[in-house]
Amino acid sequence: MSNPSMPSGSTEDRNFDSELEYTFGYFPFLKPDNLLLTCLLQGLRPPAEITGLDSPSHGMTYCELGCGQGVTLNILATGDEGGRYYGIDYNPAQIANARALAEGAGLGNVEFIEDSFANLHQRELPDFDFIVLHGIYSWISPALRQDIIDFIHRKLKPGGLCFISYNCTVARGSDLAFRQLLQAGLRREANPSPEGVAKSLEMANELAAKGSRYFNQNAGTAHRLEDAKQRNPTYVFHEYFNPHWSPFFFHEVAADMAKAELGFVGSINMASNNLDLAIPATLRGAFESMTTIADQELLKGIWANQTFRRDLYVKGTPERLPLDEQVAALKALHFGLSRSRADCTLKVAVPAGSANLPDRPFVALLDALAKGPVSGAALRNLLPEGPIGDRDFVRALIILAGAEYLDLYANPQALAAAKPRFDRLNGAIARCVAKGQDLFYAGTAKNRSALKLSPINYYLYRAHQTGPDDRASKAYRLLKEAGRPVFYKGQPVKDRKIAELVIAEHEKNFTQKLLPRL
Repeated sequence: MSNPSMPSGSTEDRNFDSELEYTFGYFPFLKPDNLLLTCLLQGLRPPAEITGLDSPSHGMTYCELGCGQGVTLNILATGDEGGRYYGIDYNPAQIANARALAEGAGLGNVEFIEDSFANLHQRELPDFDFIVLHGIYSWISPALRQDIIDFIHRKLKPGGLCFISYNCTVARGSDLAFRQLLQAGLRREANPSPEGVAKSLEMANELAAKGSRYFNQNAGTAHRLEDAKQRNPTYVFHEYFNPHWSPFFFHEVAADMAKAELGFVGSINMASNNLDLAIPATLRGAFESMTTIADQELLKGIWANQTFRRDLYVKGTPERLPLDEQVAALKALHFGLSRSRADCTLKVAVPAGSANLPDRPFVALLDALAKGPVSGAALRNLLPEGPIGDRDFVRALIILAGAEYLDLYANPQALAAAKPRFDRLNGAIARCVAKGQDLFYAGTAKNRSALKLSPINYYLYRAHQTGPDDRASKAYRLLKEAGRPVFYKGQPVKDRKIAELVIAEHEKNFTQKLLPRL
């Protein structure tokens, strides 16, 4: 995810914006199988077969526009040996990092391209089954947005899927003045720098602290000011100081996608697609009175005060699946939990507010998923037989996906095939971390994904790889060798004994919640 606002090599490109690298982020919702699963849970025939990670390869083509440091794309390519993956970003340092990680992991199925979206029409690229752009659309000029629409229109295959995310005007419209204020503060600096970003935030914070009506009456913006103060200055700059930043209403982006012959599939946040979870029952009448999808999405967004959308589109008209075919397809997949069983509570936050899941069938489903991989067929057997049980099964998976508890897993045969590739990826990540990159991830072959870790948990993971004994002491030594301090309450710890006590506290959580997922 980055901001490709200028063609690579242009004079304007060599400014504070282009020289700052974006953070190292991995976004598992961009996995091809997850996008295809969204179609299936929406009752639409997936445009390509969902393998459930069970076959050696999709053999599909995938393009990420604004690939940033290439973390997501390299992890996806690791898990899909026969697929072809392409990442495009204008930042040369980020592309260099992405290529280095791919080379270190021995990946031959991923290609990173340093270029502007304005030049995409000049590139000889294959047609794609997937085109994704995360954190891009709200941060680029109207001209580059048109270049993207043209590219999707030309290069996405019929039936192909497009993922797009963007800031929502519903909740982020008030941030326009906040951004102008921060940019005015930065213009006081002769040479924009991370220190200038901090000074701009200090100025905004002073206004808020002294009772500015703007911050008092825009609680969401005041919250984002507090959040920005805790963030890395690089992130803050990319988020708020970009010259091109636009929040959108759903209907505006849907109209742009329609120019590329794309139709709306749904949000990849499955809770937003389910009326029981998206809005309270008292609003059902108002919702059903809306005559267009755009108006219905507007109502849902206003109810939830939506800040950010993550939506899925398909090229062409998708085919609706009969219930029996939908259930059969889900039964053929393998699933597991995306977090520890202890973190999968029956009270879940949803756009409508919160939902209390009934013990039956959710305790049995969660317990089975915790032992994953478990087949969809085995999960279906936990519910009553017949059409009502089928509908309850689909609805339960939608709810578990909406709570972000559900993940697609590989079967044991596919896991064995994927493990050597993920071992090489983890070795490459360790070498990048040793060079000072904050790439604190552990690749996980069982779901062909990766787990984000804190620095302490990452070194506990590295220590565990040498054996489960004395992990805290080994993690301390690894941190010390890497020149990375142990922090407690935001301050570096200098005393070794205290540092090891802090690590030991982290080890409890690592053992109980993280280790079972690795």
